[in-house]
Amino acid sequence: MRLRYCLLATALVAGPATAANAQDPNPELRPGRRTWTWIEPNFRRPMTEFYRFRMTPDRMRMVERARDRAERTRWAALDRVRTQVERADRLRDLARDRSREVLEQRRSRELAMQDREFARRDRLSDRLRENRRLDRAAQERAMERVRERLDRFREDRRYIIRRRSRTI
Repeated sequence: MRLRYCLLATALVAGPATAANAQDPNPELRPGRRTWTWIEPNFRRPMTEFYRFRMTPDRMRMVERARDRAERTRWAALDRVRTQVERADRLRDLARDRSREVLEQRRSRELAMQDREFARRDRLSDRLRENRRLDRAAQERAMERVRERLDRFREDRRYIIRRRSRTI
């Protein structure tokens, strides 16, 4: 045999051999591969073929009633879900209104405290003005009491502001 024919024969044999080696040896185990289902030709599934033509009037009424029942239960379930959502909305609105009321009460309490403090300050300054002739020690004691009251008032105000910023 000539060299030319030997090379041709080896090339012809080598091509399919390398293609066979490149193929997946077990293609069924490859991920993402859809498996084919084979249904035998004589295999009869229930409720197919002539079932729709065998509908008697009684069976038709039964099917219609079952369909109506299913529709009613579906609507009832949807209504239940809808009422739950509405109830949640109502509760959220109530909580928001309640927090608004609490905030308004706190604000009005804060304003009343301010008014009382201002009235107390005015009375104190009037008394101090009247009693200018008192000795310096008494004036200092009175001013110290005023400072303590103002510090207490500032602390209360800070606390209210902190609480208000936390509730909003």
